[in-house]
Amino acid sequence: MLLIGAENITRSELNWDCGACGFKTCAELNRYHKDIKRGPIAEIMMHGPVCQWKLFDFGIVCDWACAACWQENVTNRIEAASGMCAKAIGFLEDCDVVYGLPIGPMKDLFWYSREFIGEMMDHEMWLEHAQVNYAIQWSVFPGHGRPTIKYGQKWWESQRERTLKDFDHKGFEAIGAECLKEVAAVRERALKFLEEHNIKLPAVEPK
Repeated sequence: MLLIGAENITRSELNWDCGACGFKTCAELNRYHKDIKRGPIAEIMMHGPVCQWKLFDFGIVCDWACAACWQENVTNRIEAASGMCAKAIGFLEDCDVVYGLPIGPMKDLFWYSREFIGEMMDHEMWLEHAQVNYAIQWSVFPGHGRPTIKYGQKWWESQRERTLKDFDHKGFEAIGAECLKEVAAVRERALKFLEEHNIKLPAVEPK
């Protein structure tokens, strides 16, 4: 597992004031992150808003790492979840975002056609799940503000519009709190293993 992390993407020293982060100026973005207090879940997950130019650079690094593996015919897939898990147990803690790149196993398209997905749900259920969570991949031109979803073979005959649903933040926080308890236990076991085997985590030098 190759871990790729990025520091200080929640700050901007560019002073381009492009507005892509959601703030009018880089200074406003920096002030926001200076004042905000984050919960423990946000510290493990990638938290924003971020400087989009730095995020582009991070994405390019991840893509090149995947491409380098693929050139050697090594199955791979960049993953947010494995990066968050690694950060939660102590790897690259000082980074704002950590992604994991599993290298192998040597099985064609293993990470994109996983057998257990087919055991969990049929194709229609998977398609519904994918279109809800990754709607942008099935969306038509959004310029009119009502992006239609390409659902089915003749999507233009039965148009569907993407809808926003209320989100249960309290329920999410409760689930997160339980997960953090389990993560803490895993972290202690991982640190104990590292200590017993005299393995030191590489330090991240601040820049």
